[in-house]
Amino acid sequence: MDDLLKRAADAMGMPPVLAERSAKARAEKEGTTVEAVLREWAGEPAEDAGAEPQAAPADTAATESGSAEAASDPAPASQPETPDAAPPSEV
Repeated sequence: MDDLLKRAADAMGMPPVLAERSAKARAEKEGTTVEAVLREWAGEPAEDAGAEPQAAPADTAATESGSAEAASDPAPASQPETPDAAPPSEV
């Protein structure tokens, strides 16, 4: 699994320690295995169809459009939205 972890970390552009921690959290949230998450991030097929998370079609669509990183790392929900800027006043 160390090779898989390294490939996934390289694909995600993060250190292996961070990739492993993130994969554990994702696996717990999606009810899948850490290995399945790492395989997805590394761009490898899952070993068996039961290992794929339910959200795989949405992630696949994001990957096909070229924004795999955005699909894999959504913004935290606790971040406040930035209010729209006020329109410029006429002088």
